[in-house]
Amino acid sequence: TQPLNESSMLLSRDGITQLNLTLEEISIVGKAFQCASKTLDEITDPNLCEHLIDPNHDSYSCSGYHPLGGTLSSKYNKYREGFIFSNGEIFDLQTLSDDDFGATMRETSSVLHSLAMKAVAEVESTLGLPANYMQDTYGKDVSLANSSQWHLKRYSARAGNDDDDDELALGVHTDPSILSVVVHDSPKLEPGGWGLQYSKKVDDPSTDNGISIEWREPPYHGHGIATVMIGSAFGRIMQVGDNVTRNENVIQLRKLYPPCRHRVVFSKDTTEHMGRRRMALTYFLRPSPSSILTPLPIFSELNVRQPRKQVTFGSWYKKVSSNYNKSRAKTK
Repeated sequence: TQPLNESSMLLSRDGITQLNLTLEEISIVGKAFQCASKTLDEITDPNLCEHLIDPNHDSYSCSGYHPLGGTLSSKYNKYREGFIFSNGEIFDLQTLSDDDFGATMRETSSVLHSLAMKAVAEVESTLGLPANYMQDTYGKDVSLANSSQWHLKRYSARAGNDDDDDELALGVHTDPSILSVVVHDSPKLEPGGWGLQYSKKVDDPSTDNGISIEWREPPYHGHGIATVMIGSAFGRIMQVGDNVTRNENVIQLRKLYPPCRHRVVFSKDTTEHMGRRRMALTYFLRPSPSSILTPLPIFSELNVRQPRKQVTFGSWYKKVSSNYNKSRAKTK
């Protein structure tokens, strides 16, 4: 295994790190935010939008526009409206401006996928995997770009008491992806995560297990930096096989790259900062739905017993989504 660089060290320990964008990539995401903001402003009646998503549509494969108000996956979109692009599909929208919506989104999709694969390459290198292992193993005969999903969404002001700091704009969760990439709409590099927080384990001798949880923000946000978070699909891959083991190497290996639990909290500038409403691009790098969530080769080398039943990403995703929606229904 090669020595970890700074970003892969953070990713393997906390499940989150940040990557810099090139000047060309910065220009493309900036154009995407500008185009999306104008387009959202032009949608005065969601029912007239030509690509309005049916609220009963399967959230895995939907593409189009969704309005504010809790459609698509329970409370996930209570405070958000925006666009979803699934499985390589790029749709176009007619706008009043001269912006080419479809072409802009196609460029943006390419940038986001490139950033995701750059992070994947670090994971592969750290774990001693061959180059392109994730694509070859979990992409089957299609590019991971054509099984992934990405969002471009804008937050609205919350209802209720603006001084209530406990209300969440987006509840605590992990993403059902190999990893996710987030870029926020701020032309300048700004400190913090604009409300994005992640769960970090810290040493705490006062607790029974010597660990406590703190909610922290990433160091920066803006067009020039992407926040990368390990998803629960990769966590599932790391746990495939015999979970009843006393092999210390296996135990320590499975602590690498933990799925990043995160949330978005309201603060005085979460929904608007410096005259800009909070917008974010989020890319979910997903395996092909027919790919088998097979264990990594290193687990076979460590004699981890293989599972009797093979699980596809598609069936795993459906189960995870079902469990999530049930848990959300109980808390309503």
